[in-house]
Amino acid sequence: DSRPVMIVIDNEKTYSFEIDKLQMIKKIYDKIGKQIESYIQNTVKGFAYKTKDFDTIFNIEFQKIVLYYRGLLTKKYITENDARLMDYLGREFYTFYFSKLQGNIIKKKKLIIKPSGVLSILPFEVFITPEGRRLVEKYEIKYTCSYTTTEKASGRNYKPSKTIFVFGDPVYG
Repeated sequence: DSRPVMIVIDNEKTYSFEIDKLQMIKKIYDKIGKQIESYIQNTVKGFAYKTKDFDTIFNIEFQKIVLYYRGLLTKKYITENDARLMDYLGREFYTFYFSKLQGNIIKKKKLIIKPSGVLSILPFEVFITPEGRRLVEKYEIKYTCSYTTTEKASGRNYKPSKTIFVFGDPVYG
């Protein structure tokens, strides 16, 4: 059993804890599983699988939840029901990823997030705290592909320029 682990690094210490992705999947599917499956069948190709491998099924079900949430967030027009579902999922994702961190980040002003896999398509800024606020209302959110890159880039002194080099669409192992 290889459970996902959240690793937290701050100025004082580094610590980690297991996160129970299975519990999250069960909770969300119990409440809105039919909507998720309907969305996936109607909009996403390639989710027909015939495996009995639990880890594979587990990861696919989590991906479905993330894709559904992302789909809601990117809709041009939303209904009241869509808004309720977005709020529900925003709260669940916050609980799943940040509830164990609350005591350690309460005095922080900035969070640097290194999402992996399918999580890299989710804007963590829209997760909803227990107080009903979006994460972005409490913290400055930055993303990084690696902690080392962030550290090296933060020490650079950039001069204004009219040229820029941008690349994207990384492939995560």
